[in-house]
Amino acid sequence: MTPELDYTAARFWMDLIQSAGLVLLGIYTWWVNRAKVTNGKFRDLETRMAKVESRSGCAQHSDFDKRIRLVQESVSAINGRMEGVGHSLNIIQEYLMTKGK
Repeated sequence: MTPELDYTAARFWMDLIQSAGLVLLGIYTWWVNRAKVTNGKFRDLETRMAKVESRSGCAQHSDFDKRIRLVQESVSAINGRMEGVGHSLNIIQEYLMTKGK
C-alpha cells in the first residue's frame, strides 16, 4: 500500500519554470533580432558611405577645377589691364598737374 502522491505542487513549479523559460527565450529572441537589424543598418550605412567616398573623386571635381582655373586666369588678365589703366591715369594726372609744362 503505497500512499498516493500529490503532484499538483510539482506541476505548479514545473509550469512556472517553463513559463519563465519561455519569457526569457522571447526576450533573447527579441534582443538578437534587434542586434541583427542594428548591425544591418550600420553595414548598409557603411556601404553607402563607401560608395559616396569613392564617387567623390576627380571625375566630379575636374569640371570645377577647370572653371576655377578660368576664373583665376580672367582675374589675372583683369589685374594686368587695371595696372596698365592705373599707369595711364598717373601719366594723365601728371600732365594735368603740370599743365603740359
